Amino acid sequence: MGETELSLRRLADLELFGHSSSLPRLVATVWLERSKWALIDGAIDAAHEYLKQAASFSDVWEQAKRFPANANDVDDLAMATLRLQVRTGCGAAALSALKAEIATAEAARRRTRAALLKLLQAEAMMAKGSLDRPCAV
Repeated sequence: MGETELSLRRLADLELFGHSSSLPRLVATVWLERSKWALIDGAIDAAHEYLKQAASFSDVWEQAKRFPANANDVDDLAMATLRLQVRTGCGAAALSALKAEIATAEAARRRTRAALLKLLQAEAMMAKGSLDRPCAV
């Protein structure tokens, strides 16, 4: 709706609430959202930095792997990393990880996650040969 400033303020409010309420998963998820929005806006460096901030919550992501919650079923550190790789021209590098993530999602009957991963895989396959450069995500 074009209300970027309000949206960013809401994310900041959520982050503050997460810190004050000792909810690290909420804080980590806010950083994932910031990374996604930066990527959409074409701010690749910011997207990388926000993803690093999200990754710093390693305990959150380890727990999410063992006990996946609905809130992070379709967007977690792995999904965000793969999305950043694909959309910054590193689709070829992401294909094997996408295949593994799809297999894991399907084995766990996480259909929505598997479907979104397959869409990202298709995007990676379409862009596979478009940019041939080193990728470090």
